[in-house]
Amino acid sequence: FFMFIIWDNPHTFGECKMIERHLRHLYIDWFNNWLSVSAFADHHNVTYHEARKLIDLGRKMHERHVLERT
Repeated sequence: FFMFIIWDNPHTFGECKMIERHLRHLYIDWFNNWLSVSAFADHHNVTYHEARKLIDLGRKMHERHVLERT
């Protein structure tokens, strides 16, 4: 996925960090504001399975971010 993009390009690294931040924010939004994956998917115009993948990736990014900060 995007994590394996070549890191020696500073623009690419910055874009990866933006994607990570966006995924974390999507996960936090889902956790705090949505009762179901289906409702989240409908709101963001994605399929249930795409939403599940986004949420799972966001959760992993969020957990890693929290561990790095402690």
